[in-house]
Amino acid sequence: QRLRLPVPLETFSGPLDLLHAPDFVAPPTRRARRIITVHDLTFLVVPEYAHPDLRAYLEAAVPRNVRAADHIFADSEATKDDLRRLLAVPEERISVVYVAAEARFRPFSDEEIRAGRAALARLGVPEGPYLLSLGTLEPRKNHIGLLRAFARLRRRGLPHHLIIAGKRGWLYEPIFAEHAALGLGDSVRFLDFTPDEHLPALHACADLVLLPSFYEGFGIPLLEAMGVGTPTIISDR
Repeated sequence: QRLRLPVPLETFSGPLDLLHAPDFVAPPTRRARRIITVHDLTFLVVPEYAHPDLRAYLEAAVPRNVRAADHIFADSEATKDDLRRLLAVPEERISVVYVAAEARFRPFSDEEIRAGRAALARLGVPEGPYLLSLGTLEPRKNHIGLLRAFARLRRRGLPHHLIIAGKRGWLYEPIFAEHAALGLGDSVRFLDFTPDEHLPALHACADLVLLPSFYEGFGIPLLEAMGVGTPTIISDR
């Protein structure tokens, strides 16, 4: 698909009736009908928050795949509206198929909280209360705004740590520069990648889950927080 080679998928897979490509783009097919899932149109709505190389690729690949698809799944009504508004996709070609949190994101017992805190300590989560922000380190997630707000709260005596869990994505260097400029030190912990099995405990042991993004197609961490019963503070994007 990335090389745009005209080789249908059936060459490798054998005969197909239907192909679902769950991440924006699909390889060509000979006869199989194609469904693609479009999670968001960040690269068109807020292009300033995407790496230029990634944006250039998506601006070419996603519209092309949207035109070629027999049907499109969107994560939300907002993404459906963006597809109609920005790529002129007819409404009848789009179905909203919501994502969901896994069943393991559920309220924890006191014993499970204690076990979860012990496991999280081994990942670098300090003792005491903490606020959690989960997501790739990239400009769209508004980590800089989050750090500035947290710094104000710390000056007012907030005892919490801020845990930022997420891999480094693109254009993330200003986040660490802002952390240093604000003098937040160890009050902020960057966990980088967090093993999947620890995510329910990470949510359940937090006092708040924060998602101040400039734009989201959906926002799965919110559902995960709601599943375990942890309050959230979110933007309206």
